[in-house]
Amino acid sequence: MLPLLVVVGGVQAASAGWNAGAVVTMRLLAMLLLADLVSMTTTMSALMEVLAPVLHLLRPLGVNPRKMALAVALVLRFVPVVMTRWRAREEAWKARTHRRIPLRLVAAFVADILQLADRVAEALDARGFDRSAADRRLPPL
Repeated sequence: MLPLLVVVGGVQAASAGWNAGAVVTMRLLAMLLLADLVSMTTTMSALMEVLAPVLHLLRPLGVNPRKMALAVALVLRFVPVVMTRWRAREEAWKARTHRRIPLRLVAAFVADILQLADRVAEALDARGFDRSAADRRLPPL
């Protein structure tokens, strides 16, 4: 995240001055740290309970609040997992060579992440989160 913060802060500093660049960078850093704190201290079920009433507003558009809350919670929980897997691959590549990371390493990483997503989907199905039955069992809110 450090390169992203540097780029965003630099662009903001170039367009609005160093003070504005520092303020934007500090705000982004604070949001990232708070999001990390929430992710580390909140259980997935508690996060889904908080998100469901907010997402209930999208029900007239055909959005299932339970499914959407689960999707958001899973994304928040799996970002660190995905980043850890990428760092492991990147470190292994750098230990072998000092050349830039080839496209085939990215392709292997994407294949690994797709396998992880498939295993998560199978685990959800095994635990009774059936895509079609979940909609019929939910009482109207």
